[in-house]
Amino acid sequence: MRRLLCEASCTVPLYSYKDIEKATNGFSEDQILGTGAYGTVYAGKFSNHRLVAVKKIKNRDHDSIEQVINEIRLLSSVSHPNLVRLLGCCVEQGEQILVYEYMPHGTLAQHLQRERGPVLPWTVRLAIATETAKAIAYLHSAVHPPIYHRDIKSSNILLDFNYNSKVADFGLSRMGMAETSHISTAPQGTPGYVDPQYHQNFHLSDKSDVYSFGVVLVEIITALKAVDFSRAQNEVNLAALAIDKIGRGGVEEIIDPYLEPHRDAWTLASIRKVAELAFRCLAFHRDMRPSMIEVADELEQIKLSGWAQSDDGMFLSTASSFCSSPSSCNEKSRAASKSKRLVLVNSMREEPEVESPVSVQDPWVMMMASRFHRLVLPRLLAVALLTCTGSVEASRANVLLASAAVPAAQRKPQTRAEDQFLTAHNQARAAVGVGQLRWSPKLGSEASRMVAQQKEKGCGFADLASSPYGANQLWTSYPVRPAEAVRSWVEEGKYYSYANNSCAAGHECGTYTQVVWRNTAEVGCAQANCVGGGAALTLCLYNPPGNIQGQKPY
Repeated sequence: MRRLLCEASCTVPLYSYKDIEKATNGFSEDQILGTGAYGTVYAGKFSNHRLVAVKKIKNRDHDSIEQVINEIRLLSSVSHPNLVRLLGCCVEQGEQILVYEYMPHGTLAQHLQRERGPVLPWTVRLAIATETAKAIAYLHSAVHPPIYHRDIKSSNILLDFNYNSKVADFGLSRMGMAETSHISTAPQGTPGYVDPQYHQNFHLSDKSDVYSFGVVLVEIITALKAVDFSRAQNEVNLAALAIDKIGRGGVEEIIDPYLEPHRDAWTLASIRKVAELAFRCLAFHRDMRPSMIEVADELEQIKLSGWAQSDDGMFLSTASSFCSSPSSCNEKSRAASKSKRLVLVNSMREEPEVESPVSVQDPWVMMMASRFHRLVLPRLLAVALLTCTGSVEASRANVLLASAAVPAAQRKPQTRAEDQFLTAHNQARAAVGVGQLRWSPKLGSEASRMVAQQKEKGCGFADLASSPYGANQLWTSYPVRPAEAVRSWVEEGKYYSYANNSCAAGHECGTYTQVVWRNTAEVGCAQANCVGGGAALTLCLYNPPGNIQGQKPY
């Protein structure tokens, strides 16, 4: 097996079975993230506190070995921010184990089926669809030879801490070389997602992935399962149902009501455009289907159309926030409509998507970006974000040194960024009854130096192992506001149990507990935009440091 692994890729790290067993608490049932025909996936945490997903293969026959080797070979040869990263493997004691980056928000399917988390609003679903399309387009067009995934489905689209899309499960994927390499009489894909022409000639191609992605688009619009025998007989297959409804102009009959399609003109218009795109992806004849590059570009254009021009010529965002029910969405929509939307003329960026902890930015993203990304966005407007309460805050496009100071004896925040860092931290601390933080020029200067240094290295996380301070870091694929960065750390608090002073399996609550640590008195933060302004690193330093083992934060 080791020889086969080296033939596949000698660069993939090998983990010991002992380390894997320890990381998963002996493959505890409490750590299980999911189970399928292939085996079981566990949440794991290594001694360096790194969270991972551990896939333990159930079968040990020739086919399972081939799929493991195939996945290692393919994932070690690609690099894209919307493809799940393979971190290593283990082949000891007769086991076949793959280790991946951890995706705390599970699968797209779980969210669409209301099995996990809040209801995803339309803007988030559209962003997930766009990112997924870009990842598949990368496999088809930027990799040589091209890679055909062959099992695109909503349960193979994972969501990171901030709901960024990651395409996973490459066990059935194949490199497309000679025409004969596409022929297979073995079962391929998942019912409901498989190219209908495959059953005629056993021929899979890039357009087979397009068909499967079309089904995913319909799932995103409807929140219905690809195959559901509880529906009427002629509606069991979602693709067939969608083709019928969309073809007759009746897409509104199957739109997920939680999307509130009539909340504004753009929402309904953009859903219809995505439905029309899905309709073309689901064409029976593969030659009638668009390529994934065309699909990705079209989704990008639909997403960008969310920047509607107002009467005074300014660009406004139609970004929505997470809602738990249609009624709560209605309330948020009404509140938002009463608020004046402000803009800051500077440089436009895409509507805010929640942050990604991934520290790798692939240059292909810029190469494959639409003309709007390459030519228009860098020179337009930076749009303020409209929150549920209607407050508006602007983000800046340079290195931001921020400080926080609340007591009257301290100086007032000098910039909007400083005020955002201050308010976000102290709101979280006030919620648990601990004292407010003050700004430390020393920590601010040190944070600024660190992010500037990391910017020169590509904007990866700073090594803080020897730092005397507490720290929180955040890597995002686009510039974010200070308040957004702090909020992403604070949100981990929902997984923290004060009674047990512990964190739910598969989550890292240390970012939250550091923000609210009772003995921490001062903070200094900085941000740096990297990769041509397309990514950002946020760093906050705390003194005294928190997260002392055996102690509670407050």
